[in-house]
Amino acid sequence: MNDRVKVLTPGIVDGRIVVREGVEMPSAPDGARCPFHGLVGNRHGLLMGGPAGNACALTFAHAPCRMEMEDEVPAWDRCRHYNTPARKPEVDAVIYRCAVVTTGPGSRESTAADWFARVMGRPYRPTN
Repeated sequence: MNDRVKVLTPGIVDGRIVVREGVEMPSAPDGARCPFHGLVGNRHGLLMGGPAGNACALTFAHAPCRMEMEDEVPAWDRCRHYNTPARKPEVDAVIYRCAVVTTGPGSRESTAADWFARVMGRPYRPTN
């Protein structure tokens, strides 16, 4: 994947949320078939590049992908941590409320649902 993810830093200035742009980082690495890998989610509705590129946006923290920590290649279809019936409401909320910002060739802003479809090659299916 040639897209790059723009690292955004949210902050509060004079009582308003301000998002500052930072460096660019590669999006999900080649071979990683998970639309949430390499991104960090925040409660303001943005999915952005993580500090080391191995984050999982669904943790909403600077936490690494659990599959990677278990020496597995990140893959949404095999994720036992977030692609489960119990976590479906959380994933649905991210898919339908969050945005992803990419830069580089073909840079775009997209919904998380569109990003999922682009990375996975199919639309998000709300049933697990």
